[in-house]
Amino acid sequence: WDDRAIQLYNRTLDELPQLGARNLTYWKFRHRGTFRVSNNQCGNHNFWEVASRGGWETDTFRIFEQYVNENETIVVDFGTWIGPTLIHHGSFSKRSIGIEADPVAYAVAEYNVELNKAHRSWGDRVTVDSGCVASPEDKGVLEMKAAKFPGASMSGIGEKVARNVAAVWTVYCYTLPELFEEYWHIERPYHDVIIKIDVESYECKLIPSFYDWLKDEEHLPKMFMSF
Repeated sequence: WDDRAIQLYNRTLDELPQLGARNLTYWKFRHRGTFRVSNNQCGNHNFWEVASRGGWETDTFRIFEQYVNENETIVVDFGTWIGPTLIHHGSFSKRSIGIEADPVAYAVAEYNVELNKAHRSWGDRVTVDSGCVASPEDKGVLEMKAAKFPGASMSGIGEKVARNVAAVWTVYCYTLPELFEEYWHIERPYHDVIIKIDVESYECKLIPSFYDWLKDEEHLPKMFMSF
């Protein structure tokens, strides 16, 4: 991140303890769980209440319920935002990894992950990192834009956020093989790995770049694009 992003991140970190936290249960799903989450909802009023009733991206949660094998599947959550899906599948996966490039959303997701470390059965299996995923030709420092305001779930490096830009910063972007092999140490075969991708229209450029990495793999990871 550049200084603009670091300032946003630090300001959010300072505000989080003052806003308090709440209990959250995903009542509509088989893996309901009981979680602690920050009251910072990044400008989305009553977000946690809506999500707890199954009113937000219901199909995304159902994908995880269907394809994550309990204590066996590794889930990689690109564009994890403030962590609503990350803490959900993290409660029953083998390992869950989130990555988020928006410094405000990342600060809240990181805080939410820390709030749930007390869950001895799964709290230490969930992590979230800052940064973004890019195609090999885009790897490196890229400019990121926030529509509406930072943290509002619409930040990205794609054309979808080209209008009504509220903030701009730079972020380091990694390739997927680099993250898997050098940072997260996810080992082959990938037959029980799920990748969720929600990167605000950059999917169109990102996903074709996976071909060279995966073309010789006998066991491919499952991929889910969330729109």
